[in-house]
Amino acid sequence: MPNKNIYKMLKKAGGNVPPPITIQVKYSPELENLTGKSEEDLCMNQGALFVFLLNCIFQTYPQIPQTYAPGKLGFLLEGKPPKNFTPLFDGDTVKFMLN
Repeated sequence: MPNKNIYKMLKKAGGNVPPPITIQVKYSPELENLTGKSEEDLCMNQGALFVFLLNCIFQTYPQIPQTYAPGKLGFLLEGKPPKNFTPLFDGDTVKFMLN
């Protein structure tokens, strides 16, 4: 079911749900070997923070934090290093790479 249909269904059910946003995630070749993807689109709620995106990716691909110690990964959000509590917006691009 497309994200917009899920949102409409939840709104109709009376839920106070933030609208969905789509974030494009691009992986370096090393991370592509672990994820099996060079890039993917992730759906999140409007107002989601970078740290939440990072947690979702680490839960989906636990081999990433198992393989790379803290500080070994680099991230760019729209070309700039994000902070943990940087908000994400619809259409943002996040690049994951090795430092």
